[in-house]
Amino acid sequence: ITEIPSLSQDAMTTLQQIELIKNLNLKPDVIINIKCPDYDLCQRISGQRQHNNTGYIYSRDQWDPEVIENHRKKKKEAQKDGKGEEEEEEEEQEEEEAFIAEMQMVAEILHHLVQRPEDYLENVENIVKLYKETILQNLEEVMAEHNPQYLIELNGNKPAEELFMDELFRTLTSYKLIAPRYRWQRSKWGRT
Repeated sequence: ITEIPSLSQDAMTTLQQIELIKNLNLKPDVIINIKCPDYDLCQRISGQRQHNNTGYIYSRDQWDPEVIENHRKKKKEAQKDGKGEEEEEEEEQEEEEAFIAEMQMVAEILHHLVQRPEDYLENVENIVKLYKETILQNLEEVMAEHNPQYLIELNGNKPAEELFMDELFRTLTSYKLIAPRYRWQRSKWGRT
């Protein structure tokens, strides 16, 4: 939302910014469009907090103890499958120590975190609405004119580690075969 074209029309209007992008001598090699439903985007942005001393921005899964605990439980359940009891106990103890350290860090920074005015839910909803009204249609036109081979559309709800994985596999399957009649794919263990 905050990149080019910008919602700020101080120097140039949105249409002028789009025309500038279209008329650049150096066209973009690749356009990456990260799609995310409005509700999820609003929740994600409104959950951000900024450290008042460092200026660092923390997402909800970094500062909210309830969210951290839920992630921990889900991770625990996913890891229980296919491990021996000794391995499980050792890992559980290490995870418990890491969790305690993480919660201590959260407790230390929690009272320094503030919510920026632009991150209030009402403001985020207004920005998303304004973005859809003024910029989205023009951007879709630019993407429609761009070579589809170099247009990457990603699901913004996926974790950062998985975000580009599907696109990478799609690209690799059309590019290079590992062996005859064998295409790139995610292994059943979640590794490439």
